[in-house]
Amino acid sequence: MEFSESWRVGFELELVLGDLGDVRFEAFAEDPMDVASTDYCQAVARQLSGFTGKRWLAAQKKQRHNGYFVYPEYDLDPIDWSDGLVAGVELVTPPLRMPDATEVRDQIADWVYEVEGEINTYPNWLSLSSGWHINIDPGNDDRHLDIPKLLLGADELPLLLSSQRLPSKYASPQRHSYGVPLLRYFQSKSARPLLDIDLDNFLMHYGGRGKRYAMNLDKLDSGYLELRHFGSEWFFRGQSLLETLSSFFAAAECTRASHQAREHRLLATFGLLAEWTREIVPSITYGWNEQGHPGINMVHGEIQFDGETLADARWSGTADYVLKLKSGKPGPTIFDQAFTDMPLSLAVLALDVAEIRGRKLGAIPLANSAFSRAVDRLSVALKKAGLIEPPPLEQSVFWTKPPQDQERVGSETGLN
Repeated sequence: MEFSESWRVGFELELVLGDLGDVRFEAFAEDPMDVASTDYCQAVARQLSGFTGKRWLAAQKKQRHNGYFVYPEYDLDPIDWSDGLVAGVELVTPPLRMPDATEVRDQIADWVYEVEGEINTYPNWLSLSSGWHINIDPGNDDRHLDIPKLLLGADELPLLLSSQRLPSKYASPQRHSYGVPLLRYFQSKSARPLLDIDLDNFLMHYGGRGKRYAMNLDKLDSGYLELRHFGSEWFFRGQSLLETLSSFFAAAECTRASHQAREHRLLATFGLLAEWTREIVPSITYGWNEQGHPGINMVHGEIQFDGETLADARWSGTADYVLKLKSGKPGPTIFDQAFTDMPLSLAVLALDVAEIRGRKLGAIPLANSAFSRAVDRLSVALKKAGLIEPPPLEQSVFWTKPPQDQERVGSETGLN
C-alpha cells in the first residue's frame, strides 16, 4: 500500500557510546559517567554536525522548540557496562518528511559505526533495554489521528515480539489499557449492549496514555503520536521507515468500513474471552506474602492455576501480574491493574498468548501446563470463529489525495 506523502517522522534514539576518539574522555572508559556531562554531549553534537551537515546542539533539559539535540540519557545505568563505554546520550531530531528522515537515520547510523558504537547495533541486553522512540504526525493540519482507529488498527504484538519488549513496563500494548474494562462490560447483561451504541468513545476514554504504553496517546495533545515499540538496535536493522511504520499508517488512513470490521472483531473476540474467563475462574487461587520488603510499600504474591504456579503478582496501590515461562524468565505482563480485576487481567494476558500462538508469531512456553492448554483452547475457538487474524484495512480516498485536494474529497465522501 502507498501511504500519504505528508507523513512526518522524528526520532528519539538512546545510545551508549565510548570516548569518541577524544582524549578528554579516555579515563571514563573504565569508570563510565553516571550521567553524560555537558562536555561529552557537546562533543557528540559537534561530531554529528560535521558528519550530517545538520546543526546539532547539546542541552541538559528538553527544549520546547524543534531541532537536532543531544541530551544526557538518565535512564541508562552504567553499573554493568563493559569496558570502553563512557556515557549514554539521547539524540532527538525534528519532525521530517520521510525521505529526509531516512537520510538522517542513515547518517546517524554511519556515524555510530564510525565512533565504534557497535554495541547499539545488534540485539543484546543493552540495546534491547535502550529505546528508539518514533514520533509521527500527518504533516497537515487538515489530517488528524483518530484514536479508536489507531487502537484497533495498529498491529502491536508482532512489533513488540520482534523487539523483545512485550514484558516491558514502558511498552505495554494498548489492549492492556482498555481490555480489562471491556471485559467488565461483558460481565454485565445490561452493560454489554451499551458498547454497540458508542464503542469509539469507550476506547477514547480507556486508551492508555503515558510512557507505560508503547503507543503513547498523551503526545496527541501536542499534535503527534509517540511510538515506543522499538529498541535502539532496530534503528540499525536496515528496514525502511515505511515498512517499520506501515501498521500505524494503515490504521490512521483506513476507511470507516475497515474500522467497523475491526470493532466487530473486537466485540466478538471479547465475547469469547468473557466465556473463557468464566470457565477458568474456579481454578485460580492466590496468596500474598505476609510481609513486604522492609521500607518498601509493596507486597509480592503468587497466583496458581489448577494447583500449580501460574504468575507472580506485585501490589503497591495497583497490581502487576507476570506470567511465568518454562525457562523461569518473566513472561507476558500486565501493569497497574486493580487487585479485584485479577481474573480479567490474566484473561487479557491469555488473549495475547492465544493470538501469538494462533497467528504463529511465537510459542510463549508457559510454565503452567493446565493454563497453557486452556490458552490453546481459546486460540482454537478464536480461529474457528474467524477472529484470530485481524481484518485487512482499506485505505480511505481522503488520504490518497494531496492536501490541497482534501476539502473537495472530504465533501464528496462526507468527511467534512
